Amino acid sequence: MILRSVREDEATKCKDDASDDDEGATSEPEPSPEPTLPPPPETCPAPFQLLAESCYYIQTDPREWKSWGEAQSFCQQQAGTLAAPHRPNQLRDYLNTYYSNVFWVGGRKDRGQWVWLNGNGLSDDDWKTGKPDRHPSKMCLQLDASSSYKGVNHFCGEKFSFICEHRQG
Repeated sequence: MILRSVREDEATKCKDDASDDDEGATSEPEPSPEPTLPPPPETCPAPFQLLAESCYYIQTDPREWKSWGEAQSFCQQQAGTLAAPHRPNQLRDYLNTYYSNVFWVGGRKDRGQWVWLNGNGLSDDDWKTGKPDRHPSKMCLQLDASSSYKGVNHFCGEKFSFICEHRQG
């Protein structure tokens, strides 16, 4: 009997200690810090060029157009990936100034979610108004002049120009 009383007392003490720990705690989660952007590179390895605060290789020759997967393989052979820009507005401004093409970039639908190849999710600001549409086979992201280089989902097997990006570090 005495052992039981001691155990009950210990259990009560533990409950009291736990409730003391909660004093002063708030139930609201702390806000997550804003993601910090990496500093723009100072130089880029060939064939990449420093454009729009990153290292890009922009392929526009119609004889070299590729499907999304082929373009990603090409970019990997150049030690990069299809572009997943940290500063999409700068890239859009650059493309709007110098191009009128359609480009594959490094975004695609993965397990029902639209993500960049760097793992970041696409924001509403990345998309052309009304996109992505709900077509189940349009799983890859392209940028085109008619949408001011905002994202449009498209069939991955179509062949277009593309933009590779080299990641520093």
